[in-house]
Amino acid sequence: MRGRQVFLPVTEFPWLDQAWNEHLAHLLEFKSAVEAQGATLLVVIFPSADQVYEFLRPQKGDFQWEYPNKRLTEFFQREQIAFLDLLPEFRCYDSRRWMPFLHSQEDLYWPHDGHLNVTGNALAGLSISRYVLEQPFLDVHDKTKRLSDIKLFLTQIGNVSCSP
Repeated sequence: MRGRQVFLPVTEFPWLDQAWNEHLAHLLEFKSAVEAQGATLLVVIFPSADQVYEFLRPQKGDFQWEYPNKRLTEFFQREQIAFLDLLPEFRCYDSRRWMPFLHSQEDLYWPHDGHLNVTGNALAGLSISRYVLEQPFLDVHDKTKRLSDIKLFLTQIGNVSCSP
């Protein structure tokens, strides 16, 4: 159960809804602080391994694996905060093969600690880079070349079907 409380239904756990409200209020404060510096806040939502790999999920329990991403997405859209949710990209990468265990080099997370491995960090970094380059808040003189390079790197790590 450790680390999975965020996926519990807030209707059954009122303390969790309160924690969400406080978290979102902190994100608004952070947005204000960033904007006060004349910058643009970009929040990246990193999925847990449980969200990406269904075989890692517990067989018992009422977990809402999509809830955190949906709640954050609604909040960011309402508050006009730039964000990138990596869950769809990571799931697309995972869909290329299925095995009932994590492989430390072919999958996105280390098998034993839930952290991104080398491949996961590469996919995250390339996805974030692509997103930033596609947005108007950064002016880069060779944007088209950089985006082309990113698509090539994504192809090399096996993320062909997810690259636009």
